[in-house]
Amino acid sequence: MKKFFSAFIAVLICSTQVSSAETENFPAMQKKFIRLLYNEKRYFDSIAEARRLQVEDKSPELDYFIYMNYFFSEQYRTVVTRYDYTGSQLGLCAGLLVSESYLKLGMYDESFRALSVYKYSGIRTEDMQLFLRRTAPLVLSGDLTAIENEEKIAEPFFHDDYNFTSLREELGRFREAGLKIPLKGAFLSALIPGLGQAYSGYIGEGIVSFASVAATALGGIYLRNNGREGYSYTMFFFSGLFYAGNIYGGWNSADRRNRSTLLEEYRLINSRYGAYSPEACIDADGLLR
Repeated sequence: MKKFFSAFIAVLICSTQVSSAETENFPAMQKKFIRLLYNEKRYFDSIAEARRLQVEDKSPELDYFIYMNYFFSEQYRTVVTRYDYTGSQLGLCAGLLVSESYLKLGMYDESFRALSVYKYSGIRTEDMQLFLRRTAPLVLSGDLTAIENEEKIAEPFFHDDYNFTSLREELGRFREAGLKIPLKGAFLSALIPGLGQAYSGYIGEGIVSFASVAATALGGIYLRNNGREGYSYTMFFFSGLFYAGNIYGGWNSADRRNRSTLLEEYRLINSRYGAYSPEACIDADGLLR
């Protein structure tokens, strides 16, 4: 009986030690598993396992990592509604993640405001990143005045910095080129069908618009002069319809040209000065090692 009791105690002690060892190794094993999921771009699985790890690891880096995975999985609304970036110890990195999520949602004012709590610090690399990312929503929204104001705020912190000077010159050319005025496009098309489309650079659309209005109007005149008034009214009706559509087309073509111009400028800036990457703010491999 004594031997049996001793064996039972020994087994119990061993199992307790094994259980304790497994508990101690859980964070390391979990991190390895998360790293595997993340490298395979299984972002939702990575989030779920990182949430489990948060029981042991309350670091702001792990919290950022979780919302970075939401960003990569295009769950931008989750990032902007759940991530407490203002209270994060990661500072600007956390704000950039939220700002870029707003940008992806097309919420340009919110994207800019998310970074308004951060100030230029005199640290060149950080300041350049802040300037780039604060400028991005202004470019996409076409707020040329706000872009100029942002340049003035940032200038004292950069002095003769090459990248800042180059980017400021590019933004200057962008402002000088200006944007099309939709109301002007509509007015020009009302004056001469197709002229508004031509003003916005869509020459082919302008020719088609002019031809459709002119052809139906001339057809109506021809039919009326030949005693076929009933058919002529139909042609005049379609001519008026095409004319009204042409005016809207003049407005829409200017708006479409502007959206194309803004997106092209945004892409140009990203290609020359660096697109946003949330991974630049965190050493994911180090965090999950």
